[in-house]
Amino acid sequence: MSVLDRVRKTVGTMPEVTVAALLVIAAWCGILFGFAEGANAAIRRHIHHIPTGEYTWTELLWMAPLAATMTLAVVALVAILLDRAVRARGALLRLASPFIVALAVFSLIRSLRPGIAGIAAGVLAMGCAVAFARISSTRLQKVTRGARWQLPVAIAALFLWAVGVPRYRQFQERRARAALPAAAQSAPNVLLIIWDTARAISLSLYGYSRATTPQLEAFAKGGAVFDRAFATSSWSLPSHASMYTGRDAHEIRINRDIPLDGTFPTLAEVLSRHGYVTAGFTGNLFYGSRDFGIARGFAWYDDEAPASPSKLASTWTLTRRVLDPWRRWRGNHQEIVRRPGSDVRNKLLAWLDRRGSRPFFASVNFFDAHEPYLAPDPAFNLSFSATPVRYWEGDTRPTDPKVLGDLQTAYESCIRYLDHELGLLLNSLRDRGLLDNTLVIVTADHGDQFGDHGAHLLGHERSLYSSVLRVPLVLVYPQRVPAGVRRDAVVSLRDIPATVIDALGIPETNVFPGISLLRYASGIATEDEIATPRFAHLDPNKFYPAEMDWANKQQHRIGVMSGTLQYLVNASAQEELYDFVRDPWETRDLKGDSTAAINRFRAIVESSLPDSMRPKPPRDTLPNR
Repeated sequence: MSVLDRVRKTVGTMPEVTVAALLVIAAWCGILFGFAEGANAAIRRHIHHIPTGEYTWTELLWMAPLAATMTLAVVALVAILLDRAVRARGALLRLASPFIVALAVFSLIRSLRPGIAGIAAGVLAMGCAVAFARISSTRLQKVTRGARWQLPVAIAALFLWAVGVPRYRQFQERRARAALPAAAQSAPNVLLIIWDTARAISLSLYGYSRATTPQLEAFAKGGAVFDRAFATSSWSLPSHASMYTGRDAHEIRINRDIPLDGTFPTLAEVLSRHGYVTAGFTGNLFYGSRDFGIARGFAWYDDEAPASPSKLASTWTLTRRVLDPWRRWRGNHQEIVRRPGSDVRNKLLAWLDRRGSRPFFASVNFFDAHEPYLAPDPAFNLSFSATPVRYWEGDTRPTDPKVLGDLQTAYESCIRYLDHELGLLLNSLRDRGLLDNTLVIVTADHGDQFGDHGAHLLGHERSLYSSVLRVPLVLVYPQRVPAGVRRDAVVSLRDIPATVIDALGIPETNVFPGISLLRYASGIATEDEIATPRFAHLDPNKFYPAEMDWANKQQHRIGVMSGTLQYLVNASAQEELYDFVRDPWETRDLKGDSTAAINRFRAIVESSLPDSMRPKPPRDTLPNR
């Protein structure tokens, strides 16, 4: 007897399935199997710190069951309608119940073992469906009878979790605010604006030919612009951690599977001790999540995208696998879950309006310049092109220079959108009378590359070249920052916490080790401070297993910036040296032309970094030139 005959025989032995019973089966399968998927993803993200998607672990625990239940309920309703339309007299209802079980099991298997082949998962799911059909032949009525009173309890529990967690966080914020000490009278506010993935070399503020940042340029006239500001790494987590702790990336224990620990205090923690209300808002729903520890010290942290059908559907494996190819077929190249800058801006303004009269520290991450380079407002997608821009699908690696140029155009259109959002935010702050007493810092966590050192270097976290490390940095605060100045000293994002402490006059001067940017802006930095080397660090890349051999041997590990030079060392201890001012795209390696500079940078690396964190540079004598 064939497998199909066995299935038919087994289903034929099932008792009649009523409409109510089928809906109960669909709901219970959705809740049980959806919760199993959500719990697995939540554990992977919250406990093991494995990125699972762009939603928080608390959302996964109620969204995945809800998405699964709604999907399976639709399947049940379709079966009911078809059964009546073709007058099957309940035959389709009996077939639908094991089919629903098979769908739920198939989705769970693919979520637990994403590498398993679809056919293998389908066979296992069909086996479970056959087993369900056999069991239900004698116990269906008893099972559904018990499920009918248990189902409302499960639904109520999911509802309470979905509503209760946000309410509990609001309660925690109110309690933290009530416990704050008194703040100094007329204490200034601090607003840190982070443009995720916005490199300096593509900003008209720094001389780029396209008018990508007119709003930022106008605002920067009231403060100081730093022409040689560098991130501490070329990806989000360590760079954000440096901005919050004042530590270099190689000093911080943080990675894709390691959250920021409590070794070093954060800026939010220190300001809270001085009466500041603190809040973080992020458009980066992946590495910007609280699960990675960077929310430490913020009384309020907003890392959730607006509720939407696509966000809900993306939490369940089966619906996500159906929606993804469908949306691409429809020409939608945007990621399923995305938080536009307008939402981040509105959430910040809403929080400011309810914060009370205390001084505030707010950190805001705008994610719109990140791939796939599609501005939320379609009008901006034609900022620098007469035709629709080309989008980068994350699973492809284009090598055609024309395609790479199109991607860069799309990227810069997104930066233009970020600049637009900045203008709207500043106008709203001005209308509220907040700008005059607020230190505003505008920067980025890193940039992106578009094949400027080979097509394999598309995106970021693959190198430490200045095109991906050099970021915008603007300080505006009328009381302390002189207006209309530009400084060309090499500075680092790790200097931001020390700058804030200095600007606010907080006596904890030694809590953050960076150099206050106010010293550079005011022209009082010493020669030693101006000459201080700045570091960048990149851990082994684990995102691209097909290129792991390249990543292990060729990917940069260390970058040192000083004066106009950038020194790079990769995992094979190969060195590079560039003058990033005269050669901003770093096309000419000066390693063979400057023995003294190479030796100086080698000495800096050996004296500043622990031996375990750096490749050992070669000790051969370079030819004198």
